[in-house]
Amino acid sequence: MLIQNLSVDHTGDLIIENNDLVLVYGKDVFVQALSQILKTRKGEYILDLEEGLVFETLFKKDADLDNIQAAIIDAAQQVQVFSNFTLFNFDYNIYTRVLSIHFSAKFIDTEETFEEEVRLYV
Repeated sequence: MLIQNLSVDHTGDLIIENNDLVLVYGKDVFVQALSQILKTRKGEYILDLEEGLVFETLFKKDADLDNIQAAIIDAAQQVQVFSNFTLFNFDYNIYTRVLSIHFSAKFIDTEETFEEEVRLYV
């Protein structure tokens, strides 16, 4: 099964090149989906109130790293074409509000494993 989706930039806008929509494939679909889920406040998306990240875990004055890790894993599990999401490490800079996530995941249908990093400006 070929997994594909429309490509979006870091602001969520569709990417158009030469008057054509750009597509993403394979692991890039997962990375893009994870980025979008992590940028969505849980309960904000009216068609699926369970989709998204609990932002309050990030914006507390004394942010608890275990709670942030649990929130990231919960969000990653919302991308259903992949399994075995493993969070290697993450870094959240409370001053710049940049969340960097290094992880591995596996395609359900092919068992192919890949590693990736996502940087979010939250």
